[in-house]
Amino acid sequence: FEEFNLRIPDVRSQQGSALLSNMFKGSSYERDAIGSPEHLKNPSMTPMIKFFEDWYAPNNMGLLLYGNFDPAAVKPLIEKTFGKMQAKKLPERKPTVPTPLTKNEKIKIKLGYSPSIVWGYEGVKKGHPDEFKIDFMLSILNNDYNIGLFDKLNMEGAIGGVGAYSMAMRDCGRIIIQASPYFDVSQYTYESDAATEKLVMAEINKLKRGQIPAWLFQSVKENYMQRMKTISEDWNSKVGFATDSYIYNIPMSEYFNMEEKIKAITIDDIKATANKYFSGNYLTISFSEGDPKIQLFDKAQIEKLEMPDEEYSQYYKDFVKNPVQAPTPKFTDFSDIKTKDLFNGGKLFYVKNPKNDIFSLVLEYQVGTHTDKKLQYAATLMNYAGTMPSQSNNDLRRELSKHGASYSVGITDNKFVINVVGNERDLDKVMPIIFRLCLMPKLD
Repeated sequence: FEEFNLRIPDVRSQQGSALLSNMFKGSSYERDAIGSPEHLKNPSMTPMIKFFEDWYAPNNMGLLLYGNFDPAAVKPLIEKTFGKMQAKKLPERKPTVPTPLTKNEKIKIKLGYSPSIVWGYEGVKKGHPDEFKIDFMLSILNNDYNIGLFDKLNMEGAIGGVGAYSMAMRDCGRIIIQASPYFDVSQYTYESDAATEKLVMAEINKLKRGQIPAWLFQSVKENYMQRMKTISEDWNSKVGFATDSYIYNIPMSEYFNMEEKIKAITIDDIKATANKYFSGNYLTISFSEGDPKIQLFDKAQIEKLEMPDEEYSQYYKDFVKNPVQAPTPKFTDFSDIKTKDLFNGGKLFYVKNPKNDIFSLVLEYQVGTHTDKKLQYAATLMNYAGTMPSQSNNDLRRELSKHGASYSVGITDNKFVINVVGNERDLDKVMPIIFRLCLMPKLD
């Protein structure tokens, strides 16, 4: 109940619960893992024990190991422990599928600090053949380069904010679009839901008509190819792929062949996918300003556990007897970092990326909000600025995307930071664009 009570006053948490309960109505996905107060008030041990006895079996488990170890040495240890568990016949697993979306239903909920709108469409389950096409299609709307159709609306201030994502579960899925209406400061009013929907659906219709600029489509491909290259730098991604492969029964070949899938996809594929998934029934949830309903629950009265008389348990005594082979530490080698003095006291620290041809560059100025609080506004504006005399931010990011590059500007109390990522081969083309932004920003 402690965790449940912490969530109740949180508006975002309540909005998330409302989203799940309506988008996945009729399935187990309509609630998050913690459940409802009714589930927590009088939990029965009988179904818990039955669930454990039914499903806790080695043939329903996977052990994923990643790191610097010898598989031949680890395997006997696994067999010695997990090998004692007996496999057994598992119950039939019935898919949990939500009620189909019908009649373009609209739901209004008074909950939130500001209005927002959510549209939900039928999606696909994890591992479905269309999953990659849907993800690629949504990247035409929002992407890492901030040059998508929705990104343009965001950057130009035509809307408070809009984004799209896929919720692909084990048994089903939904495509979600979320938008915040434009706020008119002079009138102190928000744009209507109808006007916001008109802007959003105009971009969706471009996908359905195949009106996707060739440069945008190619940039999204470049973005996907970059992701594939940088996976080797991130152990989390590797473990994530292996975990999905096991849980959702997706062949690892799907990940190994991703590069071919990226190269093969076409604008016609995206047009067909958009018409397939954005032409059916959908659900609209309109959140208006309203305080969350707060009802806290008393925690269950659980009898206090008595401390054992023994100082250490038998398990601990047996555990500490196991011999431990001290690992040989492998320290990070900084000797390959090259340093060069620049003009006006600047310094360059450089190291070659041995894993791929993607560069990551940080421009760091030793001044932050402690020196000048107004710099926080400068950092924000630089993320939306174009360059003089007439280049917009969208055009600037489009120019960078041709070289597989993107940038972001941030600030701390003592640092002003510009992060740049792009193709190593185009570094000499990317940096003049960044310096042009720094020297001649166009701030509307």
